[in-house]
This record gives sequence, structure tokens and C-alpha cells, in this order.
Amino acid sequence: MFGSWDPAPQPSSVSTWVMALLVLFVTGCGQSGDEGTFLVSSADSERGELLALSCRVCHTFGADEEHLLGPNLHGVFGRSAASAPGFEYSAALQEADLVWTPERLDAWLAQPDDFLRVTT
Repeated sequence: MFGSWDPAPQPSSVSTWVMALLVLFVTGCGQSGDEGTFLVSSADSERGELLALSCRVCHTFGADEEHLLGPNLHGVFGRSAASAPGFEYSAALQEADLVWTPERLDAWLAQPDDFLRVTT
């Protein structure tokens, strides 16, 4: 019925994605000195993997993986919104002039219906 689609998470790619996010949060988000070290030492990678599994229902994370219901999230931080090649985005997101940061992604996930009204 579903063809060759396998909804089961790929632990190695999920683990890689979670670790990449942890590195990004420490090095790419304006953190410096002891604060960045604190983030790594206090990060809960098991919880991160569990959270990533819920995203995996609609998204893929690997560089060569195809889009699902949502776009592939590989390299999302620092990328312009609505810019993943081959994914059809809403007109509102296509018109939004924003780059994904951890803070913006948090805001999107917290209130996706209100996010574009606040940021545009």
C-alpha cells in the first residue's frame, strides 16, 4: 500500500543530526566562552533524539534524503526560508525574508500559525 517508504527512523542519521545540531548550537549561535561549554555539557542527547523522531514523521535530515510531507531539514540553520530545492512552500513562507536560526525555528514550532504574522 505504501510502496517502499519506510517510516522507521534511521538511528545513525538521527544521531548524526542531533549531534550536528548540538555543535551548531554551541558554535554557530553567538555563544562564546563558558556558556557554550555549558550547553554541550548540559545537553541531553537522548531527549534530542526523541524530539527528532517526532520531526521525522514529516521531515528527513540526511543530505541525500528526499522531502516527505515537510522539507528536508539538512542544513536548515543559516538557510533562507522556503529555499530547499524541490519542495513546494506556501506563498507566505516564500515571501518571508528570513533566515532560519535556532530562535526562529523555536518560534515557528511554538506557534506556526502566528509566526509569519510576527516576523513579516
